[in-house]
Amino acid sequence: MVMAHKGMKISEDDWGTFMNYLRGTLEKFKVHDREKSDVTAFMESLKATMVE
Repeated sequence: MVMAHKGMKISEDDWGTFMNYLRGTLEKFKVHDREKSDVTAFMESLKATMVE
């Protein structure tokens, strides 16, 4: 993730927007709560490697 997102200047605001879209997408497709939680937690675990 570090190399893929290097120099993209992803901000906290960008990250928040992405997470809102992610949550909305999971809701739209009626993903079960457990899986939504897993996906969200996985993405949050990568945040430090993407947000500058």
